Amino acid sequence: MTFSPNTLPAGARALIDITGVNMSFANGLTSVGFGSSDVLVRRVWVLSPTHALVNVQVAPNAQLGPSSASVMSGFQVFFAAGGLPDHPPQTPICQWSNRP
Repeated sequence: MTFSPNTLPAGARALIDITGVNMSFANGLTSVGFGSSDVLVRRVWVLSPTHALVNVQVAPNAQLGPSSASVMSGFQVFFAAGGLPDHPPQTPICQWSNRP
């Protein structure tokens, strides 16, 4: 699963592009969470069974640091704790920064 962009500044609103291999995203059955109350998922659009867009808003006072991510579609679940599976553990999925 890839998330692009994988870093956002505090206070940002953005579309995160998610692509997943061996996933079956479905409208109405796909949800995304980032393991932090600092990140609000506003909407999810399913573009294909392996591609989704997520509209997120990061709180202006968001805690600096990595966040976990969960993507669920039906009975399929993807979870990553603070790093993408195909990158070193220190690479965050979403790294909040205090840049405007």
